[in-house]
Amino acid sequence: MSNYDPVSALSALPAAVHAHLSAYLNSTAPALAALTSLEPFAAALAHLHETHLHASVPVTWFALLHAARVAVVWTSLTRGRGDVGLLQDLVGYLTTAWGGATAAALLLHQPPVWLVSPLPLILYTTVFAAFFRTGLARRLVSLSPAVLALAGAATDALTRGSSVSAVPALLAHASLPANAWTVAVLGAIGTNAGGWAVQLLGLHRPSWAFGRPNVLDGGALATLDVTSASAAALLYAALTGGLGSAGVRAGEKVDARTARAAAVALLAVALVGRAALLVGRARVGTAAEPKERAARTETASNVEKVVKTPASKGITQPRERRTTPRRSKTPA
Repeated sequence: MSNYDPVSALSALPAAVHAHLSAYLNSTAPALAALTSLEPFAAALAHLHETHLHASVPVTWFALLHAARVAVVWTSLTRGRGDVGLLQDLVGYLTTAWGGATAAALLLHQPPVWLVSPLPLILYTTVFAAFFRTGLARRLVSLSPAVLALAGAATDALTRGSSVSAVPALLAHASLPANAWTVAVLGAIGTNAGGWAVQLLGLHRPSWAFGRPNVLDGGALATLDVTSASAAALLYAALTGGLGSAGVRAGEKVDARTARAAAVALLAVALVGRAALLVGRARVGTAAEPKERAARTETASNVEKVVKTPASKGITQPRERRTTPRRSKTPA
């Protein structure tokens, strides 16, 4: 009989992944020098994260960008929904914005940022009022679908790159081990749980009702938000030494700014690539619609002609025979 124990095999899986990742990173360590080409992009990202709107306003440009991006996403989700209460709309918007970070913090027994300070609530509520009560969000959503999809995907890469780069810092103050599995799961939850909560609870509908998150549809495109976030979180943690022995060697660590830029670049390739693919499919479908419509019209017209004039196809209808009544002979 075999002594194979499936429970033991599954429990050993994280350690095996950890060992393989360590061997791979150590074997490709010389290639890390190529990341220096990301330095200008890393500096721009750092400026976005560290520069305040004004010396008297403790809000960074990155926070404003994220709040504005969520406003556009929420407008797209609720298009055609009809009028609802202001508070209902605000709860859905804030859930979309903070759901991921809140879920990750609660899993690690840490308070979410919006509970520590009222500043996030003030910022996001102000952006919500500015975008929705002035109609600015609707005007942005009415732009070209292709431009909106590509720009939105690039912005998502920026914001999600910041989220996954915070995972090692969260784990540093938690009791969980900083292994590849933990980092991958937290990276996916921190960037996607807000959208999952909105879809699960139906917060974008006039009447809230349980629904099914789109990620459960399966497929490479539907699950790309999860897989790309996990991959970016693993990349950042590995480059900065956040995976322990599975990361790069101490002398070959990449600084946090460059590692964040690498994570954002990975997310941009995945998300912008998917957006470009979907835009291309939509254009092909739009170009094919007139031809299909013309073909359907021509077919219907031909059918109508055949029904109305069967003789037009060379079919001659039998001529109706007229019978003349015979005269009866009468005696003279």
